[in-house]
Amino acid sequence: MGILSIIAQERCDGGKICEKLDISRNAFTTYKRDLEFIMGVQLVYHQYKKRINGNWGYYEVIDWGVIGRDRLIERYRTPK
Repeated sequence: MGILSIIAQERCDGGKICEKLDISRNAFTTYKRDLEFIMGVQLVYHQYKKRINGNWGYYEVIDWGVIGRDRLIERYRTPK
């Protein structure tokens, strides 16, 4: 599972994404930057005024750039 598939399936902050992928915060920042500059993905961070469900906010993909959203979600969808 990758950063975008996590963001597409649930609302979570960078810390939770790092935890799910078992990567450092620095690695997350690098991957995020690469997605934005190389793939044309646009991410926005929505910050809450208070902590909700353990998060201070969450990331949202507002432009998928050259990546096919539906195909990516289907590939990494968590079975129910």
